[in-house]
Amino acid sequence: KGSRRREKARRRLARAHKRVANARTDNLHKVSSRLVNESQALAAESLRIINMLKNHHLAESIADAAWGELLRMIAYKMKREGKYFIQIDTFYPSSKTCSCCGFKLEKLDLATREWT
Repeated sequence: KGSRRREKARRRLARAHKRVANARTDNLHKVSSRLVNESQALAAESLRIINMLKNHHLAESIADAAWGELLRMIAYKMKREGKYFIQIDTFYPSSKTCSCCGFKLEKLDLATREWT
């Protein structure tokens, strides 16, 4: 366990992990900067990411996407620019509410993609 080759392999693996982490962070910075520069105000739903990670089919993809870190970056960049960032409650009926007149649809099935 204390060999030089093992230490060399450990460093090589650590360097590869660091490169991937830096690439992901760079992408998050680019996406968040673009969103902040293109808008006066942003609203995002406050997702319960911990609960979504319990779905074993999607957990790895959700964790890799780093939604929490993206929202954190957007929040501090919007504050720095003097723009508005609002986190909407998870149970706010945004899909059920008409953007024009404000009418709230009582029942919305998953199959319904558009409604008037």
